[in-house]
Amino acid sequence: MKKNIYAVSVAALLCAFASGCSSQKTGQVSEITEAAEKVLTPESIVFDWQEAYESKLTSFSPSADSRFDIRDINGDSSPELIISPDTQSSTMCEVYTYSDGAVQKFTDIGSCGTFTYIPASDMIGYEYEGDGFVIGEYYNVSGDLLESAMTYYNNAGSAASGAAITYEVNGETVTLPDYETSLSEYTSQDCLELGRKYTFGTDSINYAIHYSESWGAVLTDAQKELYRSKLSELSETYSGLEDYSLGFELCDLDGNDFPELIFSTGVFSEDICRIFVIQDEELTELNDTFGAFGEISFDITQKIFFSSDSTGSSKYQSLISTDLGGFNASESIMSCGRKYILSAESINSAFL
Repeated sequence: MKKNIYAVSVAALLCAFASGCSSQKTGQVSEITEAAEKVLTPESIVFDWQEAYESKLTSFSPSADSRFDIRDINGDSSPELIISPDTQSSTMCEVYTYSDGAVQKFTDIGSCGTFTYIPASDMIGYEYEGDGFVIGEYYNVSGDLLESAMTYYNNAGSAASGAAITYEVNGETVTLPDYETSLSEYTSQDCLELGRKYTFGTDSINYAIHYSESWGAVLTDAQKELYRSKLSELSETYSGLEDYSLGFELCDLDGNDFPELIFSTGVFSEDICRIFVIQDEELTELNDTFGAFGEISFDITQKIFFSSDSTGSSKYQSLISTDLGGFNASESIMSCGRKYILSAESINSAFL
């Protein structure tokens, strides 16, 4: 594997400023004081689910291949906790929700330690590929309830063995065109793959619990508007283009308790991330290319992000001054760039 290793300082990347994003950011804290502005840090924001989820994560006994995710999939503005034990084909995700002051089991779902989430339709689903056959199911999510919307099956993979090929939708045999039409209602929608965002490192757990859901409270109204406006502009810029599944995420890449905006241009190997920062209440784009497959991997401990393209070439970058020559990944890695599908609804919900 060929490596392309270099450090990216904010000074070298920005056209308009000579250092990293300022850590002196303020926000209105109406809950604490009616008049004064205070500096808010992510860890100063408290949600009722945090302690329970942190306890659940720290009590889990992970393997080297275990991952987890935190994402609101039932639309109640409180995230679910998703644990992915490994990537074996039969492995489902364990999904938990916080209800009545405690962690409650929501469902087990998935294959290979992940499942599909369709934000626009409030649906989740999975597909399992066995020896010569495929089965799958989509569910409507409403509060704490799951309702099956569609099941499907085919054994097209058994054709070489001479088996009679069958396609089924909701338990009934259908033609291949009808099968494909039924599936396209779901597969044509933009979706996210959930379950494997964070490794089980100490810093990963801390970031997921105390940072990932707090940016809406940390950012001021003016800062939120800067990011919202940029995302709306990007949505217009990329509108009408085929094969784009746009996404975005807020993530603190330089450890100053303030998030950068990561914009994902798609899910294919050539799709990159664009990174925007706020400096002195102005928005600037970093002048470089980042990521592959529309994501970057971020070492939370060392503040280094990296990606590998389809050729196996790796690229290591950082917004802080650091030596990347001997980089060895820590135990706290997260995937960045696609927490949200780019839509008007997700732009609003990301900055609540």
